[in-house]
Amino acid sequence: MNIEHRTSNIEWEKMKKQTYDLEERLLGYSVRSIKIVEQLPNTRAGNHVAGQLLRSGTSPYPNHGEAQAAESPKDFIHKLRISLLDVCFFISRLGVIGRSMFSFQNNTGFRPAK
Repeated sequence: MNIEHRTSNIEWEKMKKQTYDLEERLLGYSVRSIKIVEQLPNTRAGNHVAGQLLRSGTSPYPNHGEAQAAESPKDFIHKLRISLLDVCFFISRLGVIGRSMFSFQNNTGFRPAK
């Protein structure tokens, strides 16, 4: 069964006016990534994961800039895929934090899990 949902002209005009600024969103993503890294403990494991998060969390923003200067559509896609891989890697590292020795405590930082 195929149900069609109509969009009113007013809703359509609102949707057309919305901008999707990927560069701005990636900049915000980088800033949030840095804030997460700054909350990790100063331990060997914490520093190791922090380094990984810092690299993968801040690289999509400059990679997007490189993609904008791509020499061909194929090059553009390749460079955006690199950004996507970094985002996926960052998300997987957050999973490592959640399942390993770190757990959130009162939204103020991390503490070793027992």
